[in-house]
Amino acid sequence: IALCVSISLICSVRILITLCQPCSSIMATVAARATDSIHWVVVGLGNPWPIASRTSRHNFGLLQLERLANKLNATWKFSFSMLAYTANVEAGESRLKLVWPMVPYNATGFCIRKLLQNQRSSLEEWKESGGILVLHDDLDKPFFSSSFKNGGSCGGNNGLLSVSEAFGSNAFHRLRIGIGRPGDGKSRDPKLIVPYVLGKISEADEHKLIEMVLEPNIEAIIAYCAKSEKSNYKVNT
Repeated sequence: IALCVSISLICSVRILITLCQPCSSIMATVAARATDSIHWVVVGLGNPWPIASRTSRHNFGLLQLERLANKLNATWKFSFSMLAYTANVEAGESRLKLVWPMVPYNATGFCIRKLLQNQRSSLEEWKESGGILVLHDDLDKPFFSSSFKNGGSCGGNNGLLSVSEAFGSNAFHRLRIGIGRPGDGKSRDPKLIVPYVLGKISEADEHKLIEMVLEPNIEAIIAYCAKSEKSNYKVNT
């Protein structure tokens, strides 16, 4: 009897393995197609409010993502595994995945790492299809200016460092939105920088930011994602 039971169990396991093999193949194909269908991932850096004021300087990346999403009629869905809202949108001939992290600024890499794991993809695969574009505030650019950058140093930005660690590389694209430096515009004192980047801008500056930077950047982002010579493309520097 014991022998019969053992044989029966072995046969059952083999049947399950046989049945599961096509499922695994299908899942891998679906994951691959999910990666292939998206040309660009666009991520906004910021602190989800009410952790920080919506219009704090450190949230300029999220403000830019919000304007882009509204323009492209994005429908957000929450991913519990990524701890982020995501939306797939079409922008001209490009298909974008927008990512709105719901984690602190300096932990954004967690969302990116989960995205790569969920879609079974790597930075190299995304670079082949298009790329990763991170929208973020930048102390080293003047207020009311912005420019694109491909790769290079993270410049001490801990949010970018988090993303870089998730990729294992700095080879991703950025849209740098200038916030300037506190004091005389050259300060590198953390005691001045921390409250400055977390500080809320005035209502007048918010309107000016929207008019001079965030709105023009929408078309610039769409054009950037469609352009082949991406590293040389710049906007209102």
